[in-house]
Amino acid sequence: MKLRKIHVNIGLVALVLGFMISFSVKYTQQMQALQTVPEKQLDKKQEIQEQIIKEQVKKQQLTDQLMAAKQQVTEMEKKLASNEAHGQALLKQLETLRMWGGTVPVEGRGVAVTLTENAHAKDNPGSDASVREENLRQIINELFAAGAEAVSLNGQRLTTHSAVIYSGLVMLVNDTSINAPYEILAIGDPTILKTAMEMPGGVLQHLRQYSKVAIQIEKRDKVEVPAFTGGSM
Repeated sequence: MKLRKIHVNIGLVALVLGFMISFSVKYTQQMQALQTVPEKQLDKKQEIQEQIIKEQVKKQQLTDQLMAAKQQVTEMEKKLASNEAHGQALLKQLETLRMWGGTVPVEGRGVAVTLTENAHAKDNPGSDASVREENLRQIINELFAAGAEAVSLNGQRLTTHSAVIYSGLVMLVNDTSINAPYEILAIGDPTILKTAMEMPGGVLQHLRQYSKVAIQIEKRDKVEVPAFTGGSM
């Protein structure tokens, strides 16, 4: 009886001990689980925060690079604009020099002055029925003085190297002979040029008063003056 009672007590003790051990293990596991989850969550949160910080730093670096690139583009655009403006100014100046030098043909608004001799002039050169070289020079000079940009006489461009000469037989311009009627074309403001030609006491009024030369002056929307082809004083 005693031995059986001892066996029963040992069994009860073993059962209680097993229960206590099992409870202790489960409790420990639960506590470890409770401690482990927050640590993992904390590590994950910290990792995400660090990644966010890295992305923000990278974004700031890219933003700085973009701003620097924009600044360089702006500076280059300003430099190109400045160079282009300077180049355009030089080109315009070159075109002006070419125009005044007569090296390029010119087209624009202007006037045409036509001097026509009558039949008597052919048999009496130098008479009041004929056009003299000084008459042509005076008209040309007045046109330039009135702002003409380019002038031609019977298709010959007039520059500082040009000369209008009467040899006694023919009229020469740039060493090229020309005949009446004489047509002088000038590019410039048509109203100003025509007014200058017709002002009282001018060369045309003098010719009309003291010669028998027919004179006509008209404004034109399109005047073509050729390039200088040669000849000198």
